[in-house]
This record gives sequence, structure tokens and C-alpha cells, in this order.
Amino acid sequence: RKLERVARGDVTVQQSLVLQVKDESSEIRVAALAALAKTATRGNDVTVKAVVEALRHDGIAHVRKYAALTIAHVAEQSDVRSTAALQAAVSDENSAVRAASLEALQVLATTNDPACCA
Repeated sequence: RKLERVARGDVTVQQSLVLQVKDESSEIRVAALAALAKTATRGNDVTVKAVVEALRHDGIAHVRKYAALTIAHVAEQSDVRSTAALQAAVSDENSAVRAASLEALQVLATTNDPACCA
């Protein structure tokens, strides 16, 4: 909670986390995605792009799952690129990624409230 109060909307923190989404370590990538979900400003183009790219291209299913869940926290309800990436991920080879994508789509389609995915 303290991190959220300090960092929410902090551009420097957000930029640093976006860079970590591309780290070599899948554990670092997941941690960065989780931190973005808690601290990023909704609709930030750079953040949304990085999370969508992780969902579409990361080779580790666990990272793709967290990317899908993070989209529900960082994308605007009307963000077409996020919705398209989530729709494509519904066909992912991994069931956890498929489930996370469906959950995120539901959030974006209804309330745009990420509370379900915390």
C-alpha cells in the first residue's frame, strides 16, 4: 500500500517498471507487471504498449498471464489495442493465460474496475 501511495502516477517509476517488463528474467518481468498494475496511471500509452507487447510476445506463459491481468489495471475501457491483444490471447496455448485474458476482457467490457484482478 505504501508503494501505491508513493508511486501511483509517478512517471519516473512507471518508466523504470516499463523497462523491467523487458528484463531477461521472467521473475523480474512478472514483478514489474504486478507493480505496474498497482502504480501505473490508467491509459498511459507507453505502459499499455509494453504490457500488450508482453502479452503478445513473451515466451513464458506465466508472464503472459500477468500481462493479461495487468491490462485490466492499466488500459482504458475503449483501448482497442488492449482489447485486440486480450481477444487473441483467449486462444493462447496455456489455460491460465486464456483464463486471465477472459477475466481482463470482462473487466474492460463491464465496469473498467480492476478490483477483480488484484
